[in-house]
Amino acid sequence: YNAAKYAGYKFETSKSEFEDAELVKDYAKEAVFAMAGANIINGFEDNTFRPTDSCTRAQAAVIIYNYLKTSGLAN
Repeated sequence: YNAAKYAGYKFETSKSEFEDAELVKDYAKEAVFAMAGANIINGFEDNTFRPTDSCTRAQAAVIIYNYLKTSGLAN
């Protein structure tokens, strides 16, 4: 989120529709909700974000790819 903002990415929407949104720590809410609103992160099939779980390499790769795709940097 911070790297995207630094690079000039404009987050226009934010959402907190995850079933477990209340578990997202206060310091991370802006980033999580903005990136979800930009469809960079999507959460899980059961509409949870699972903020207390660790992120796998595959999940991190999807986040990076989704950012590159939405920012127009990936073809």
